Amino acid sequence: MYDRKTSSLWSQLGMQAVAGPMAAASLPILPVEHTTWGDWRQRYPDTVVLSFNTGYVRDYSRDPYQDVSLNRQEAAAVFVGKAVKLYPLSELAKTRESVEDVLYGKRLRLHYDRRNRRLTVQDDTGEAVKHFVGFFADLRAFYPTAEKFQLRERR
Repeated sequence: MYDRKTSSLWSQLGMQAVAGPMAAASLPILPVEHTTWGDWRQRYPDTVVLSFNTGYVRDYSRDPYQDVSLNRQEAAAVFVGKAVKLYPLSELAKTRESVEDVLYGKRLRLHYDRRNRRLTVQDDTGEAVKHFVGFFADLRAFYPTAEKFQLRERR
């Protein structure tokens, strides 16, 4: 991500400037929702989206990384205070129930709607907890010491 105003370069996953006058400045995590287009459109029918008709010749239906071997396992990076924990969506999808966990002393409730691929993360008061979804391998590269969540086996 390039900042035209200051010519700084920003790391999206690291959430900070990595070069330029803003180096080491942080970006806030904005509220985000990861879901399917169908689910979003049903809940927010007046949403306006950008068109693929940009005036440039480009096939936006083609994945530019389709020939590159990438681990595309999705995971949520959840942030509480200075702590971050990675929650693979495949782990959350193993149960239809909400998952309860504790991060940095805060009780969390994560609910993953497999059908709509929608994740909500809340604390015990019902407040949204900062998080975003990315590829697990990328998140691990940026947060190498973050704990990886694994669902406990039921006995």
